[in-house]
Amino acid sequence: MPDVKIYIACHKQMNLPKYDLFYPVQAGAALAKEYFSNMLHDDTENHISEKNDSYCELTVQYWAWKNQTADYYGFFHYRRILSFNEKQAADYKVYLKTFNDTILKKHGYTAHNVIPFVKQYDLLLPRGEITTETVYQKYAGAEHHY
Repeated sequence: MPDVKIYIACHKQMNLPKYDLFYPVQAGAALAKEYFSNMLHDDTENHISEKNDSYCELTVQYWAWKNQTADYYGFFHYRRILSFNEKQAADYKVYLKTFNDTILKKHGYTAHNVIPFVKQYDLLLPRGEITTETVYQKYAGAEHHY
């Protein structure tokens, strides 16, 4: 069976459901006031964690690229996942208010479902969004981005 690891970038303490393929990672751990004990951290080994203010979740991707091994890598934000249940999410992207076992089951998160799905493709992405703002406008309009 291929080694599939889905890294979940978290910037706040989360109680994520236990799922064999999920690896929660504290994003920007080098800058954090609190170190989350129930997660991996993006400030170990080869990392750019201290650049999290500029790169956000990409510090987790960099950390996984440089320090982790898997046959297939996945990256989610703690509030956004891809759905592996085509009947539940027409665009395959799900925004979460809560993250629990019921939601995982609803969106097809079982090893016998996810792994065969992942093996079919080189890359999985959510479908694009139709928006009235450019990426620049969205980024510039968020008060915490600079």
